Amino acid sequence: MGRHLAAGRIDHAQALLREVRRIAPATSIDWAHMTANNFRYQLRQDPGPDNSLGRVKFMFPNAYSVYLHDTPHRELFEKDARAFSSGCIRVQNPLELAALLLEDQSGWDRAAIDRAVEAGTTRTVTLAQKIPVLLAYWTAWVDLEGHLQLRGDVYGRDAPIAAGLAVPFAVRRQPARKAPPSGE
Repeated sequence: MGRHLAAGRIDHAQALLREVRRIAPATSIDWAHMTANNFRYQLRQDPGPDNSLGRVKFMFPNAYSVYLHDTPHRELFEKDARAFSSGCIRVQNPLELAALLLEDQSGWDRAAIDRAVEAGTTRTVTLAQKIPVLLAYWTAWVDLEGHLQLRGDVYGRDAPIAAGLAVPFAVRRQPARKAPPSGE
């Protein structure tokens, strides 16, 4: 396993030992004896052109560790089926998104964004104003031309909805309630 980590440019594993963080080379870990129960490391892939998250990552608060990110595999955007990540969302034009998010932030025009990316170092930029992020999971929709679009249910969310829709139900009419007199 250590050999695979080095090949993927994951050069360091961070051991999380209570309050102490100790950085250790991935090659110093006894991978043959690692299990899900005794794995106490956090793996970090070094930044660069081969990083699986690409050159830009957009963090936003959520309980699932989901974020938007670039990718070194631009060819994936040419495919119809694009569920190739572990739940995060690849952005086809991440530098354009960065420019849009930072357009009202002093010192961050497109040239500054390009320079920051080309520098190749990790840098955190906090937005001056929060922007809501809304994610929708659709397996069926009608596109702008009126054509029905269907996709596979990669997260298995359609089955419970279909089961709920299959439960018989009855419609009962209830008499309308009288409105209280005005002034009450």
